[in-house]
Amino acid sequence: MMVSSKLKNVFHSKKIRKTLKKREFPSERNSGRIGLIIDSGDLDSANFIFEIYKDLEIEKGDFRIVICGEVNPEIGEIDADVLRPDGISISGNFKSERIRDFAGTHFDLLICFFGKKNLAGILLAAETMATKKFGNKPDEFGVFDVEISAINIAEFQQEVIKYFRIFKR
Repeated sequence: MMVSSKLKNVFHSKKIRKTLKKREFPSERNSGRIGLIIDSGDLDSANFIFEIYKDLEIEKGDFRIVICGEVNPEIGEIDADVLRPDGISISGNFKSERIRDFAGTHFDLLICFFGKKNLAGILLAAETMATKKFGNKPDEFGVFDVEISAINIAEFQQEVIKYFRIFKR
């Protein structure tokens, strides 16, 4: 059955709001893990953000990445899971076991960089268990604990590092 993208967006928006209403705060503290959700449209100008775990002083194995959207195979070797537009059911459930695992993993920090029209990324961010969630403006659903206004992804990365160090104290 083919469902229009507008109808799917309505259902996904409802699922985001429902998820945020029943949002649980993780009881586990200091897991040492950080997650990154990024829009595939930002990959060309954002390869350096995949090294942010070094600036945040965590092990590479404790850093997980999800790319939302279609990924061009020419982008190189990035150890990341991909959430494609068809990877979410109409009811807002993730089809991929790896994406469900990502959402169920407790992160000390979840970093989100995507546009306001990326409902897949917003839904994944809302569903993911994280002590703190940092994301770029605008945050129309109220998913992020810290909303960062930045001109580009390099400035966004520097702000993430700054706020992470403040919260880590």
